[in-house]
Amino acid sequence: MAKSVKLSFPVVSFRQLETPFANSGRRNYFATVDLANLPDLTDWRKINVRDPKLTGSVPRKIRESVNTNHEMFVFMNRGIVLSVKAASFDNKTNRVTITLSNPEQHGLLDGGHTYNILMDERGQLEVAQYVKIELLEGFSADEIPDVVDARNTSNQVRDQSLMNLEKRFEEIKQAIRGEKYAELVAYKEHEILDDGSTKPIVIREIVAILTVFDRDNFTPQTHPINAYRSKAACLKYFKDRESSYRKIYPIATDILRLYDHIQKYLPDLTTGLVLIAVTCPEVNLASRRALLPTRASGRRNCCF
Repeated sequence: MAKSVKLSFPVVSFRQLETPFANSGRRNYFATVDLANLPDLTDWRKINVRDPKLTGSVPRKIRESVNTNHEMFVFMNRGIVLSVKAASFDNKTNRVTITLSNPEQHGLLDGGHTYNILMDERGQLEVAQYVKIELLEGFSADEIPDVVDARNTSNQVRDQSLMNLEKRFEEIKQAIRGEKYAELVAYKEHEILDDGSTKPIVIREIVAILTVFDRDNFTPQTHPINAYRSKAACLKYFKDRESSYRKIYPIATDILRLYDHIQKYLPDLTTGLVLIAVTCPEVNLASRRALLPTRASGRRNCCF
């Protein structure tokens, strides 16, 4: 567990929303903050299900709004939501102090796009601009994914982001640890590399490939057609049958290399459909097609 950190910053206003559940330790606070005084949350973003991107229609509208709606932005924007261990307010200095101790439980919970853009724009604003901050105090690590799921509604959060927050992919991460592509896998939305480019491999693709080799639930009569038809369906299947995937993890890297080998070399060896023998003879034709690009497609997306 990380060492507790206290962040203190001045606010324009601070209020507690009274609820019947204060005795449980769960409390809800609201503050209005000058953008110039926003705290640095760089190390406290893990529970945010998306790595917010700075391009696209939503970021563009936020950027335009903060620069043009000087008196209305605080009312128009949904603001920023933080999960904190504790929050206190000094009414003599008008300063809020928040305590953060566990990156899996505390930090930026919602409003990642807003936070990134405001930190980017605040140095060049000609007039003071303000944003709402909501503080959720006393919520456990087990409760946070449910709160995140409920709060992130402006754009639908993909299942993979919530599953990553729930640590559903930890065993896959362990299975591919040390491979040259391990750091290229995106487990949540908009994950980027150090150079700012998007991570080229999405965890849904890996799950779909591994699904083909699930011998517990597929037979010559029951085929894993979702491996090529619906990667989203594969995620749900994975979530419901994690024990079956554990049998696959010891050979996961071999399976991914096989997939890459087929993607890379098969287009040079065939001009049409080729039937190949894969590791398990029981894998049916439909499943094999999921692994096979055609020459016409020109796809050679080799990552593993």
